[in-house]
Amino acid sequence: MTADPNPKVEIVSVVPATNAFNLVYDKSLSTASITLAATLDFETQPWYTITVYVEDYNLTSVTNISANILVRVLDVNEPPQCEPQLVSPGVTVQVREDISPGTSIYVVLASDPDHNSVLQYNVSDALPSGSANRFRFLNPSPSLLNTGSFNYQKGDTNFIVSVVVEDQFGLKCTGTVHVEILPVKNTLLNFTFPVQNVTIKENIGPDIYVTKVTASSGTNLRYHLVTPSVSFWIDQGSGIIRTGMHLDVDKTPSLTYTMLLVRVYSADSSGTSGTATVNVFVLDVNDNFPVCDPPSFLVEVKETEPIGTVLTTLKCSDADITNNTLSYEIVPDINSLDKFRLTGNNLEINDTLDYDSEEIARANFQYKASIIVTDSGVPPLSISIPIQVGVYPVNEFKPTFPGPFFFDVLENRAAHTVIGSVNGQDRDWEFNNLHYSIIGGNIPPVFYIDMKSGTIHLLGSLDFEMKRSYELNIQVVDIDQDRDPDPLKQNTVNQLFTVQVQDENDNPPVCNPPFHETTIYSTLSARDPVLTVTCTDRDITSVHTFRISGGNENNRFTMNGNQLMSRNTFSYNPAGVMDPLTFDLSIQVSDGVFITSVKVIVHVVPWTTTSPTTTTPLVTRSIKTVTVLQGYWEPEPWFVAILTISVALAIGTTALLIWKILQCTSLSKASPPEMTAPLVQQGSSETTGNTGAENGGFRTNSQYFDGRAQDPVSGRTYLFNSNTGERRWV
Repeated sequence: MTADPNPKVEIVSVVPATNAFNLVYDKSLSTASITLAATLDFETQPWYTITVYVEDYNLTSVTNISANILVRVLDVNEPPQCEPQLVSPGVTVQVREDISPGTSIYVVLASDPDHNSVLQYNVSDALPSGSANRFRFLNPSPSLLNTGSFNYQKGDTNFIVSVVVEDQFGLKCTGTVHVEILPVKNTLLNFTFPVQNVTIKENIGPDIYVTKVTASSGTNLRYHLVTPSVSFWIDQGSGIIRTGMHLDVDKTPSLTYTMLLVRVYSADSSGTSGTATVNVFVLDVNDNFPVCDPPSFLVEVKETEPIGTVLTTLKCSDADITNNTLSYEIVPDINSLDKFRLTGNNLEINDTLDYDSEEIARANFQYKASIIVTDSGVPPLSISIPIQVGVYPVNEFKPTFPGPFFFDVLENRAAHTVIGSVNGQDRDWEFNNLHYSIIGGNIPPVFYIDMKSGTIHLLGSLDFEMKRSYELNIQVVDIDQDRDPDPLKQNTVNQLFTVQVQDENDNPPVCNPPFHETTIYSTLSARDPVLTVTCTDRDITSVHTFRISGGNENNRFTMNGNQLMSRNTFSYNPAGVMDPLTFDLSIQVSDGVFITSVKVIVHVVPWTTTSPTTTTPLVTRSIKTVTVLQGYWEPEPWFVAILTISVALAIGTTALLIWKILQCTSLSKASPPEMTAPLVQQGSSETTGNTGAENGGFRTNSQYFDGRAQDPVSGRTYLFNSNTGERRWV
């Protein structure tokens, strides 16, 4: 069937070549029929291979296909064929009256077109009536024999013998043999060569010279064959023997040897005669090609068919009666090299018939070769038997994953983003025809995989902070790798793939607390932090930077990492720089993308010096001791010593504590008008205001330092000037 209403359909070739076939295309049925244009003969050619070509046109392309059709000719029994002269008007033979009983007086030439047919020869009747028993055949020999001698003077001298040739199925042909009895005289004629052996080749004739017989004496001589034959005849006047027909020993094997009995007599003297024997050997000529059944071979096997499997057994023969020894040779094409072997007449698989390759796919999955069958003749004749072995697929191999088994994807990628491909491999043709699916590790679903390509896509964005990796169990199933579509013959493989989510900076810093409030003294060391800003970030790769973005009047503060530091440069001089007592600082925390602000309130307590040191008058009180003795206990000496030391230490500690309390009270009552720059370090040569250097040292008189105090933070003692606010460590 074809969609093209007028396809091109034709017979491209017929092997062996013949014009016996026609191709008729019926448009109404869209079918083509092959009909016979001539009669076929099984005995001549038992098979034909017809190559039909079809070409179909449509709007977009041209489709063509060719196919081989093997036509086998079925054998039908045909009747035997007698030689035409035997059938009508009949053959005439002359027999000497003294012929011995059982002598062959004539050989019936008959053939049967059917191979292996067995012919039977019989005498059905004879004239004169009642003489049929004087002649007979010894089957299967075609020679007509006499059963007794003849008497020319007293008996019948002419006989008409009816001959029947019949095959085993009852089909027959008939003919007539006229037998003339010749008188025998006592005078003999001699031949130059009374016995001759002659060898000729088949496929000659008719009327081809064979040999010549010659009598050594006598005049007006006449020659004739005592045993007439349609295969040979003799010229009566010259004695030259010639072929009477085309000699083919393959069809008539009896022609390989024929004995001719030649009689010569003189026409001048009655009764003078002589006989000679001519043995004719006909040599077989190699004129028949080998014939094989089947004439071509087409089979389909699975690709895993074992080595040594017999594909077919060749049945070949040669019609030549000699030179019919056959030899076989395989001629492969490039794909079938070493794929087949011959063991005797058996064609066997010699190597694996692989289905899974591009080369065999281009050859339509067929291994083609030819078997050359050659006979032993000279020159040898050969035929070629085309061999086509198609293979069908078997699902042999499981899919594999060559890797990689890890994929990286940035978080927050959009839905449908491709994160990678699972490149499964399958060595079965068609290569890598696989179906993919995710069977585990995808709950809730965040990925999907393309069933055919194995490409993994995102269903939605990922969050590194929520989940950093996924273990996907991906299943791959091979498809259409076996001619049998049974799912049980599909191969399934599972493989774990890891999807690692890469962090992106998508979260701002979070500071806790977002607000700070603290109080410091103006004398806080620059090495000591005011406070620490503590911030966290969900992005583990984020690095925070801190800076003061506002409220840092006179640049009194700085950031050291996440620590707020004082520069220790506060100034509270009414006549000079007067810093605020409260700083409202804004600190920006940045991770490179996002910025978070922290509010810091810093209260600065200016430093307050004590009042000038004064002398407290010492009041002396008399102590009156009253001793009452009623009885006493006298302790051990060691106890007295320890008790004395303990009391002394307690008194000293109490005195020191009282002194400290008094010192702190005096400092809190003093109100210096101004606190200036950092305290002068002990041993420093720097001075401020009107302070000058004398001989490399500081002045220590009361004009410069009129008070003494202790730093509440460090506990160190320093001198100060209550007018200028100048201070000096001691």
